[in-house]
Amino acid sequence: MPPRQPYYFHRSGGQPLVFTGLWDVWHDAEGRAMRSCTIITTAANGTVAPVHNRMPVVLAPGSWDEWLAPGPLPSSGLAQLLAPAPDDLLDAYSVGSAVNDVRKNSAELVAPRLDGIRGTG
Repeated sequence: MPPRQPYYFHRSGGQPLVFTGLWDVWHDAEGRAMRSCTIITTAANGTVAPVHNRMPVVLAPGSWDEWLAPGPLPSSGLAQLLAPAPDDLLDAYSVGSAVNDVRKNSAELVAPRLDGIRGTG
């Protein structure tokens, strides 16, 4: 089986992305406080689908306050908030496999591959 090809996904135009997530503090059997978090995923949009079947839920700026408000969200608007991002929101291109090495940390890790491998964007 050939190695999987890593991709760099980013917002078209370069603005930051905001993902939905949940966090909690709970106590283990010894009573120690444990902090945990997760990023919520949804079905992949047209940009991500060639690489994976799901993607993080990306919040539009107008939805940030609604997502961060205390208390439960109304179920009527939840499906709209958790929908895949528009296809034109993200761009992607293939990057080298060094991005998978935790010992490496540099901007060059997300440079486009120059060996003829095309990404999705």
